[in-house]
Amino acid sequence: MCGRYNIIDDPLTRQLLLDLGVNMRLPTRYNIAPTETVPVVCETESGRAVHPMRWWLTPSWAREVDTRFSMFNARAENLETSKAFKGPFRHRRGILPASGFIEWRLENGHKQPYWIHHPEQALALGGIWDVWERSDAFLESCAIVTVDAPPGFRPLHSRMPLILPRTAWEVWLDPDAPPEDVRQCLKPVDLSGMVAVPVDRAINNSRNKDDRAIRPVGEPLYLPLTPSS
Repeated sequence: MCGRYNIIDDPLTRQLLLDLGVNMRLPTRYNIAPTETVPVVCETESGRAVHPMRWWLTPSWAREVDTRFSMFNARAENLETSKAFKGPFRHRRGILPASGFIEWRLENGHKQPYWIHHPEQALALGGIWDVWERSDAFLESCAIVTVDAPPGFRPLHSRMPLILPRTAWEVWLDPDAPPEDVRQCLKPVDLSGMVAVPVDRAINNSRNKDDRAIRPVGEPLYLPLTPSS
């Protein structure tokens, strides 16, 4: 799963946005949690742009906006069968720019958070989005797609967010891309060069928004990991 991520306004993130065709800067946010408003790069009739969206998918057909069901992640295996996911997956896919994401693993009886990132590039997280509209309300919302983790990530977690390589961006963002081409994007990323840094457990509280989310409290783990890591 992916329950926290961050955006750092640094040269890596700025380059990612430029490569995506978006000329803007995003403010630094160290501890982004579900239900918060997040920037999503998407392609619409008016062109490619960054849309602010609620990170908790509300399907267009939902009676109301609520959080009774966990909708901040969308499992890749369910994208074409889930009533909530299949419409967005077909025509409304987006990219969430990220510096890194957080996963937890059990160590000495405690869940230890790790900041997973690539020191040389920002990450393009694959997402889906939808529009919920009523006479007096309008909401764009999204979910981050997750995939089965490759063996080199499983010592940390069995799932991980869909990280799109640059070669997949255009297909993923194209609302009219053939389904067979889009399915080819649903693959775990090459972990080479990525690191998992243990960080302060203060990040467990989503109200803590300072840089403890990326401040090391131990030695980094270099991906891909071995089963004994």
